[in-house]
Amino acid sequence: MPRGRRKKPVNYEEELEVLDTQIADLTKKLQAVKEKKKARIKKEEENKDADKWEKIKNSGLSVDELLDLVNKKAD
Repeated sequence: MPRGRRKKPVNYEEELEVLDTQIADLTKKLQAVKEKKKARIKKEEENKDADKWEKIKNSGLSVDELLDLVNKKAD
């Protein structure tokens, strides 16, 4: 009594086509994930900028006073 599975005849060209299709699908998914990452980083930077401007507004300093402080620290 034979045991195990019967081997299917191997069609290499069909197998390569399947692999090429999988590679193409994964490449598209990778690109989509990269774009999502880029959008997330951009949104985070925008939030940081908004927080900085909010702190500047809440400080009560005028633009000239703020620039003077920055220039003093730079020296």
